[in-house]
Amino acid sequence: MTQRLNKTVLIGRLAGEPQVHYTQRGVPFAVLHIYSCRSQDTPGGLKKTVLHRVIAWDRLGLICSKTLRKGVLLCIEGSVQRGLVRKSRGSVQETTEIVARTVKMLDRGLPRSGSTQAELFSNFEKKQLKCTSTL
Repeated sequence: MTQRLNKTVLIGRLAGEPQVHYTQRGVPFAVLHIYSCRSQDTPGGLKKTVLHRVIAWDRLGLICSKTLRKGVLLCIEGSVQRGLVRKSRGSVQETTEIVARTVKMLDRGLPRSGSTQAELFSNFEKKQLKCTSTL
């Protein structure tokens, strides 16, 4: 029997504020853009920045949208998914994205406006610095 594995672990910084959207059935999901750097095997040791699109569904997406700030260091565990996205002009573009199962904050990051750093960390301590999807 062939067993298929699809697991991704991504560590990077949040490139912008999470964007929350809803499906036609009212299911929330958040879109996060995570950037990571990798060194090239060149004499100069150049670094290449890669931008990853991450989707967090349901409660996980709502928690991410309320607590995460641009620049925070994250560890995302999930699976790779390929799909098609229809653009506004009718064209279709193939995409690769990561569907998050777990999002962990690796540093405290910057607090949202109106909340203090201590409040932000306290909220994450209550969640054990871990948000897990129930997919």
